[in-house]
Amino acid sequence: MPSYKTTIHWFRRDLRLTDNTALLHASADAETVVPVYLLSDWKADHNWTGPARQQFLCGCLDSLSNDLKSIDSRLILRDGGQVEAMRQLIKDTKAEAIYFNRDPDPFGKAMEAKMRELAREIGIEIHDFKDVVLHEHDEIANLSDKPYKVYTPYSKNWFTHDKADDRGRVRVLGKTPANLKSKPVPTLSRWGLDSSGANLIPAGEKAAHNRLKTAFDGILQRYADDRNTPIGQTTSMLGADLRFGTISPRQVFHRAEKAIAETKSGSERESLYTFQKQLAWREFFMAILGHFPEVLETDFAEKWRGLKWDQPEDFPDKWKAWKTGKNRISHRRCRNASARRHRFHAQPSANDRGYVSHQRPPFSLDSRRVIFYAMAPRWRDRQQQRRLAMVRGDRRRRRSLFSDSEPLDPNRAL
Repeated sequence: MPSYKTTIHWFRRDLRLTDNTALLHASADAETVVPVYLLSDWKADHNWTGPARQQFLCGCLDSLSNDLKSIDSRLILRDGGQVEAMRQLIKDTKAEAIYFNRDPDPFGKAMEAKMRELAREIGIEIHDFKDVVLHEHDEIANLSDKPYKVYTPYSKNWFTHDKADDRGRVRVLGKTPANLKSKPVPTLSRWGLDSSGANLIPAGEKAAHNRLKTAFDGILQRYADDRNTPIGQTTSMLGADLRFGTISPRQVFHRAEKAIAETKSGSERESLYTFQKQLAWREFFMAILGHFPEVLETDFAEKWRGLKWDQPEDFPDKWKAWKTGKNRISHRRCRNASARRHRFHAQPSANDRGYVSHQRPPFSLDSRRVIFYAMAPRWRDRQQQRRLAMVRGDRRRRRSLFSDSEPLDPNRAL
C-alpha cells in the first residue's frame, strides 16, 4: 500500500525513466508522482557553460517530457529560483514528500541542504538516494580509512566493491494533475543564447541506449588499442549521457560485464576492462571533488598553490585567441569546434550555479584530430611500432610505447 498520496520527484542529473533510483522509490511509495525539473535563471553568459551544452540539455528535457507522456504523466518545468519554485509546487500539489538523487558536487549538495531546510519548514518528508555514481566518495577509502589521492590504488579498491544492478524502468507514476502550471520545454532563447553551430549528438534516453548498443557492437572490443586514434568513432560517446543522466553508470558497467563474459578473446576482454576503468576514473574525480572541494578554486597539490607564472600578462588572452606564437594546440580553439568532450568530469549542475573545475581541460573530439595532424609523423610511427610489438607478443615493449603516447589522451576518454 502506498505511503503517500502525492510526492514530487525532482529531476536533476537523472533525465531518464530507466534505472532511476529515486524515481523508482517514489513510484513505489506514492499513488501519484509529480515529476519536476527546476530551470536555471541566468542570462546571456555563464562561467562554465554555453550554447552547445544547454542545447543538449534542451534535447534531453524534450525527450524526457515525451517519455513521461507515454506513461500518462507530465513533466512540470518551473523557474524563479529553485527553493521558491519548489515551495510553490508543494503548495500547488499538496505533496507529502520530495524524492531526488544526490548530486556529488558541492554546489548540488548546497542546493540539497536548502531543500531539506524547506522540507523541515513546511513539515514534509524528503528522501534522497545514490544514483549518479556506482560508489559515492565516502565508500572507497584506503586502509587508514582516508580518501585516495592517487587513481591506481583507488581503482583497484573500486573494482572489489559490489555494483548495484539495473533496477528496471518505471511504468506508472499516476496522472499528473491537469491544472498544474508548467513552463514549456526550454530553447536556447531562454538563456539569451544563440546556436553554437556544433554538430551535436542526438539527446535523450533512447539516443543514449542506441549509442550504448553501437559502442558494444565492436568499438569497445578494440578500445584499449583504438581509443587514442583520432579518426572515426573509437570511444563510446556516452560522456554527455552520463553527465545528464540519460543512461545510468550501472547500465554501462554491467553491459561491459556481459560483453566480457561473452567474448573468448583476451584482447577484447582487456579492452572492455580498460573501458570499465574509465568509469572508475569518472568516480575518482568525483571522490576528489567530494573530499577536497577546494580544487574548484585552487590547485589540488598544496605545494603548487600560489605558483607564479612566467608568461606575460597578456598571454591568457593570446592563448584564447590562438595567437601565442607557440607551436601548441589551443584547447579553447578546439573546444569551440565541438560540444563533444573527451571526458565529462564531475562538473556541477547548471541549475546549482557551479563553477568549472580546475581539472585537466577535457579535449573535444575535434581537438584530438588537430593533435593527430600536428603530431602525425611521430604518432603514426609509434602506432606502427605498437602494432608490431602486439603481433610479436612483446607486451613490455607495447606498454612502454603506450605510455609514451599517453599525452595524446590526457583525460582517458569514455
